[in-house]
Amino acid sequence: MQTDAHALAPIASILVDQVRLYNKAAELSDDTQAASAIRGVEQERRQLLGEVEQELTSLGVTKDTHGTFLGAGHKAFLQARAALGNDSKSAVEEVERGEDYLRDEIRKRVADADTAPRAKAFLTAVLPRIKPGHDTMSALKKQYNS
Repeated sequence: MQTDAHALAPIASILVDQVRLYNKAAELSDDTQAASAIRGVEQERRQLLGEVEQELTSLGVTKDTHGTFLGAGHKAFLQARAALGNDSKSAVEEVERGEDYLRDEIRKRVADADTAPRAKAFLTAVLPRIKPGHDTMSALKKQYNS
């Protein structure tokens, strides 16, 4: 069986990446509505990161400040975009992609029979809380693509 820490630590790493990515994406956005929406989701993820870190601390795990390899890819993408100029559509698409990844990683751990019960309960409670941010980014993405 996976320990609680093994299930939660990767989620913390993803959230570290998201907070950084979303902050940069909001800066790159040339649309105040998109920038505001991205900052709102960033704040939600920052709060969630604090909760996951608190849970990990209670398990004796130190917090992650580095993020994931995938996060480095997101960062490189945004740096390339910054060189080309501000682009709200790209920023929204990248944030929505990050939200998809977070949702999928949480679902995977909730569905995994090897996930420890405490972590599974924690992640099950988290899953519906990420939906509003994801839905906001999906709606903005559709708006830019129409």
